[in-house]
Amino acid sequence: LAFGSKPTRFFDELGPWLLLANALNIVWTVAWLGEWTGTSVAILAAINLCFVMALRRTRVGRAKAPVRVVVLEWLPLGVYAGWVAVAVIANLSAWLAKEGWVPGNSSAWALAMIALAFAYNVFVLFRRNLRDHASVAVWAFVAIAVRQWGNGELVAWGAAAAAVTLTLCIAVHLVRALAPRAVAVAR
Repeated sequence: LAFGSKPTRFFDELGPWLLLANALNIVWTVAWLGEWTGTSVAILAAINLCFVMALRRTRVGRAKAPVRVVVLEWLPLGVYAGWVAVAVIANLSAWLAKEGWVPGNSSAWALAMIALAFAYNVFVLFRRNLRDHASVAVWAFVAIAVRQWGNGELVAWGAAAAAVTLTLCIAVHLVRALAPRAVAVAR
């Protein structure tokens, strides 16, 4: 931790995966700006894999940790990983649309991508305890709803429903996580 007196193994365990993810992020930026959408999807998938490995290796969300560690180490990693997961799905959707592989009903396709992102984030939330990761998806769903309002009401309502439902899932997860502490304090 910055300004900490005690070294932590977190950064030693995270190091190679974060370094690779950031190097790939530079390459992804070039691919995205060059409009090499298919290449950008593959690069983002590799970045996402780096974060999956980093989250597993560092045991983020799986071990008990002081608030300082959660806020200064786990939270930034979870948010970054959440952004990458959302970007993979968004870029995949953009690439498939660009290639003409999206079925005739683009609203149905958009709702399918929203459902995929929702399911993935519910899994990450309840399997890996990553509320911060899932919160990024809530932000993305709200952004989709706002963008689609007036254009595609069905997509806007679907994204809004996903945002509200995922927010409720995060709240339930948080209450469950805090419940044992509340019981211990009451005793």
